[in-house]
Amino acid sequence: MAATGRRVPAARKVSASVSRAHRPLPIARPSAWAAACVCAGLAAPAAAELSTTALARFTSNYLYHGYTKSDDHPAAQAHVGLAHGSGAYGGAWLTAVDFGGAEFEFIPYLGVQRALPGGLRLDAVLSAYVYEAEVFGESGDYVETSVSLDWRGLVTARGSVAFDSYGASHNAVAGEVKGRYPLSDVLDATVGIGYDGLAKVTSYDVVYWNAGLSYFIGRHVVADLRYVDNVYFNEISDPGVHDRFAGAEVNARVVFSLSVGF
Repeated sequence: MAATGRRVPAARKVSASVSRAHRPLPIARPSAWAAACVCAGLAAPAAAELSTTALARFTSNYLYHGYTKSDDHPAAQAHVGLAHGSGAYGGAWLTAVDFGGAEFEFIPYLGVQRALPGGLRLDAVLSAYVYEAEVFGESGDYVETSVSLDWRGLVTARGSVAFDSYGASHNAVAGEVKGRYPLSDVLDATVGIGYDGLAKVTSYDVVYWNAGLSYFIGRHVVADLRYVDNVYFNEISDPGVHDRFAGAEVNARVVFSLSVGF
């Protein structure tokens, strides 16, 4: 980081400068650097009013808030993004999933960021989660809003609301905190913990956490190795609510991801 007087690779600058809701961010899905590429242009000189990004990622398991969206198998993801010097940005993710009958997940999003005093940055994002088929026999589409507060790319707190989460006629509230510590110019240690109030969607709430290392290879490639685990709790008994994600529940996984971004 600049404060240490050491040379900082371009990939690190992208990762440290902008932490995005998509993705991610090592806490929900192991993709901190990949998600940061959403707004890589915002870290560039102001003369470049518009910038584009593109990214491809392979992950050994697409984990999200305590369950797998790839049936415990590898998954491929692609992302394109557009950022404006004003702080506005947008883009979309496309992932090949194996999630209760759905084979593709499409996530378009719009967001805006603002710098605050003391090295803080505020982000607000509006996203849609869209599947080409039903998820475990029911609609899986929903809209999510999120707000995050980041301090110097080292600590990020995020809160979100998923409206009509997975078509369950319930608004699920979630929150997470992430931390990043640069071990060297090319190696980061990251940890995260989060909560998702899914009891009225899946019949339980979940707390999930992770810890891992991200290794930056040149300017465009990052390899990530991460331990991910979770606990289900607050199970409810309601005739109108069933454990629709029973076939996707997982615990204690080690996930490897390789991302290439431009």
